[in-house]
Parts: sequence; C-alpha cells; structure tokens
Amino acid sequence: MKKLLVPILCALLLTVGLTLGFGVTRAVLYSFDDAVNEFIVGENTIDVTENFEPPEVLDAGVEFHKNAQVSNTGNLDCFVRVRADFSTSIAEDFCEELVVNSTYWTAKQPDGYYYYKAKLEPDETTQPLFLGVYDGMEIKVKDDAPYWDLEQFKIYIYAETKLCPDGKGDSDYLTIW
Repeated sequence: MKKLLVPILCALLLTVGLTLGFGVTRAVLYSFDDAVNEFIVGENTIDVTENFEPPEVLDAGVEFHKNAQVSNTGNLDCFVRVRADFSTSIAEDFCEELVVNSTYWTAKQPDGYYYYKAKLEPDETTQPLFLGVYDGMEIKVKDDAPYWDLEQFKIYIYAETKLCPDGKGDSDYLTIW
C-alpha cells in the first residue's frame, strides 16, 4: 500500500500544482485595465476688430479714426504681432507718422511688425495698437499735403500669432518669433 500511496500523492500534488500554475498564468495573461485617453484639441485663432470712421472729404489737415485690436478666440495662450500697411506709398507719405501705444506695443520693428508686449490668454483682447483721442489710431493727413495728389486709401491691419509654449512668459514676446 505504501508503494501505491507515494505515486498517488505525487500525482495529486502534480495535478494541484498544474491547476494552480495554469490559473496564475491565465490570470497574468488575461489581466488588463481599461484606460481612457482624454484630450482637448488646441486652437490658436484670433479675430481682428477695427472701428473705422473714414473722413467725408480727404484733404490736407484732415484727421480720422481707426481703432485696431486683436482678440484671442482660441483656447491657448499666444503672442501677437501686427502690421499696419497703407494701401499706397503716396498715402503713407502724405500722412503724419502713426503714434504707437508704446505701453503695450513695440515700435515698428525692422520686419515691419508691431509686437504686443504680453502673451494673450484665451478670451483676452489687446490694447489698441495706436494712440489717439479715442483709444485708437488718429490718422492725420499732413497740413502741407497737395490736394491734387491725395486719393482715397486704406490701412490694412494684418495680425499673426505664435503659440506660447509652457514656461514662456510675457518677456518672450520677441524671442518666440
């Protein structure tokens, strides 16, 4: 009987060992967790708003108002730069120099842009680019501009943005470009 008991015990232990080993192996191979990846798409969008009051008659000494601002309509912080270009070189020659709101904007840079001196957060709007009586640009035709050379013109406002990477602050408004 002793001779029979040893093989039975070995077979029993082997069966239990295999069963437990298979169960553990199966649990390891089949264990997993559900993971949900949530993300929000970043949007870098702006809106240029202008309040423009054109003169009825374009003549020497005439002043008119144009207010240009940029609003961050996206969901990311960004840096802003703006160009203000006259539609003709004659018009630019016969107008007084535009006065920049230097508290918030740089002087016109060699690349032709004015840079906003702070990052613009979502739903924020820049201060007006130029100074004048109405918190905006006062455009004045020079007093000595010859009326025969004056023609209707436009001032185009063109704005661009760059994303503000994490860790970048207001002082990086020029270096980011």
